[in-house]
Amino acid sequence: MPFRCNKCWKPTERTGNAYITTCSHIFCSQCGDPLFAGGGTAECPACHRILAGRDVQLMELSPGEAFQRMACWGLEPETILEMVNNALEFYAYQKQNEVVYASFLSKKVESKATQQERVYSDKMVEGQNSVNTLNRQIDTLRQDLAAIKQESQELQSQVSEKERQYAKLESGYEALRLKYGGHEVSSLPLSSPAPTQPLSRHRDVLRLIPPPSGSSLGTLPPVPTSTSSTRFPGTPTPARAFSSSLFATLKRPDTPHLLNRVVRKGGL
Repeated sequence: MPFRCNKCWKPTERTGNAYITTCSHIFCSQCGDPLFAGGGTAECPACHRILAGRDVQLMELSPGEAFQRMACWGLEPETILEMVNNALEFYAYQKQNEVVYASFLSKKVESKATQQERVYSDKMVEGQNSVNTLNRQIDTLRQDLAAIKQESQELQSQVSEKERQYAKLESGYEALRLKYGGHEVSSLPLSSPAPTQPLSRHRDVLRLIPPPSGSSLGTLPPVPTSTSSTRFPGTPTPARAFSSSLFATLKRPDTPHLLNRVVRKGGL
């Protein structure tokens, strides 16, 4: 398993070269060349130790078979064991650094995940609140719609009732108009009972009732005998004038008393 550069933490190439320092750090060529290629003193990017030229070695990570076979030739066993021990310590230290770096990355990812989870939870709460608000608005709109439907039905019922009343009044008006020979009867109240006696007899009754002082009700127009006479538009018909005089006389306060006198004298 290749080592990781102690600056950029990218895996080093197995067939490439790497800079090894006496402080047990390793750097790839891309990170080490600007620092150690000149051979002078430099600062270790990992521990910030000042390194001289002899403290940094450019090592081949994949030495050839001849180097592997002859690297320790001519050395005392103690020297060989010390070299192997140093190499193993370097390996263990680098793997420990990789574990620390992996733990750092894990904590960073965990912190980011926790932050994202908190943001997600806030969004979920906000979304749920929005859904609840919309549901309440929908319920309110449904209640308003039900009230509007009920009001519409009530108004429709009122309109139907008004239409029936209007049809009844129109039929009553048509009946009165036909009864009075086709003349307009707008001056007659629609709620007043239709006369059941000839107009000439009512005229005789009105002649027996003295008019009030300052009134011109004593002179009544002649009873209409024909409806074929030609009138100008706006000219009151004799029937209308007679009905106006009739109802104006009947509205007088003393009319019931006078009618009783007429009845006693045999006027009707």
